[in-house]
Amino acid sequence: MLFSTIITSYKTHDVTAAHVREIMRFPVKPDEIIVVDDAGDPGLRDLLFNLKRTVPVTYAKILQDISWNYTGARNLGIWLSRGKYKIERAFQG
Repeated sequence: MLFSTIITSYKTHDVTAAHVREIMRFPVKPDEIIVVDDAGDPGLRDLLFNLKRTVPVTYAKILQDISWNYTGARNLGIWLSRGKYKIERAFQG
């Protein structure tokens, strides 16, 4: 059984990176963390790259800034996940 955590982010890089870091500290870790950056600048990718990763992290970026595209970002995260069970968190700026 694979367990995925999906995080969507819109211009909340520091908060998103903090949540990824804290998820990796949980006693029961997911098998993967997927972060979908909804049209932000590339700073989030760099923050995630610099984290000490104990869980595989997938970074996906939506290039077009579409108003209220939360659903599209969430769907992309679910599509990318390998897990049977998914927890999704959203951080909108």
